[in-house]
Amino acid sequence: LDHCAAKIKRNFTNGSLPANQSNQTAVEEGVEQTAIKVSLKCPITFKRITLPARGPECKHVQCFDLESYLQLNSERGSWRCPVCNKPAVLDGLEVDQYIWSILITHGSQDFEDVTIDASASWKPFHAKTFKEEHDGSE
Repeated sequence: LDHCAAKIKRNFTNGSLPANQSNQTAVEEGVEQTAIKVSLKCPITFKRITLPARGPECKHVQCFDLESYLQLNSERGSWRCPVCNKPAVLDGLEVDQYIWSILITHGSQDFEDVTIDASASWKPFHAKTFKEEHDGSE
């Protein structure tokens, strides 16, 4: 679990994320990244992840569902990460214990995303709460 949390914290080094984390504009504008949003849905099936995994070369926090990935690649055989497209072969796949602990603790909760801050603390991300905050300020 500590190893996974350390990987997450590395994404905040120097106050920025890798470009593939979709915050390139924020980095260019000099905005410090304080939290990242991570989906608990698999990018392959769009269903809730059961066993979160990622390839050894992946720099992102986002995971995919291991079983779905194995099923897809047993048919297709490309063995590339569905998030960043880097090679993600079977013997190098890593289960993310940190994301897994979130999924186990809150398995059937009604949130699909979490935000993770620089200290690797997380909280549910509720899009409606964010929208309501902005609607009230206009």
